[in-house]
Amino acid sequence: MSDTPTTVVAEWVEAYRTAWEDADVAGAGALFTDDATYQVTPFTPPMTGRAAVEDYWRRVTSSQQERRITCTWLGAGPDEQFVHFRAELQVDGGRQVIDGMLAVRIDDHGRCTALREWWHSDADG
Repeated sequence: MSDTPTTVVAEWVEAYRTAWEDADVAGAGALFTDDATYQVTPFTPPMTGRAAVEDYWRRVTSSQQERRITCTWLGAGPDEQFVHFRAELQVDGGRQVIDGMLAVRIDDHGRCTALREWWHSDADG
């Protein structure tokens, strides 16, 4: 196992961070394959397809302002990359901090085929 991400993975992680920080729905969608799955929590069924991912991002980011996002690649398993993220943002006039993890499968073309999230939120920041 490598101590550093491949260029493809590093670019994907940075593009994900930028898309979230900029609320760039099309940019987020471009990171996923047409048939990608995206699971927001372990207890919800995954969304399937780029259009579903874009709809989710549009819905979620529409209420977020002053987004500051950090993403840190942690390592890789046999099929997945692991990323820690922290988001500090304003939602409905209040400060919110979200801290979580991503398990991401990225294909040879630099697009995500599957993403799973685990996160917690502190609405008081």
